[in-house]
Amino acid sequence: MSKVRGIIPCAGYGTRMGMEDHQSKEMLIDPITRDEMIQWSLDRCKENDIVPLVITRKEKVTLITYCEHRNIELLIIEPEGEWPNTILKSKDLWFDSNILFLPDTRFSPTSKLRIMKDYLDRVGYDYAIALHSVADMSKWCVVENDYIIEKPTVNGWGLGMGVIGWNKNTGQALFETLATRNKGFKLTEETMYCYLDKFVDITRTGLLETY
Repeated sequence: MSKVRGIIPCAGYGTRMGMEDHQSKEMLIDPITRDEMIQWSLDRCKENDIVPLVITRKEKVTLITYCEHRNIELLIIEPEGEWPNTILKSKDLWFDSNILFLPDTRFSPTSKLRIMKDYLDRVGYDYAIALHSVADMSKWCVVENDYIIEKPTVNGWGLGMGVIGWNKNTGQALFETLATRNKGFKLTEETMYCYLDKFVDITRTGLLETY
């Protein structure tokens, strides 16, 4: 079984957290693990034999140093647009199979990662998506009728996209579509779905919360 790439975008400005440009939200201390917040995603990569790539910007010196001391590969960018644009900047470093980790989110069971990895790498699916229930679809990237839609204009209960994996040859079209926030991206028949018991964005309220 070949290696899978873990994409960890950390180029944001921590606006909700009231942070300065040089500060790294990812370096805040996780209230449960007592490690730096990014370490949770790095640990999930290590557990599942996934090779992490941290995408960040040059101002985040503390984060850069943290990753360098742990031999974590870095991609330094100038951010443009929203999170899909950040993912696209890493496309030249994608492996045949890739999984996105948002460093301020937590989910369970983490065993779903191994299932997703297997479908992408061994079975060769185009996409693998772990879904979770959301009360207001307009605040999430959601999956509905085999479309991925970034923050649709409708509210109400739906299925949020918690974790996503993609094939190197199919990922660019997906993230380019999400970056434009149009009617959504139509997933192929070669898409694997699984369901999470819990998915939490621990910085969504502007405070670092337990989960």
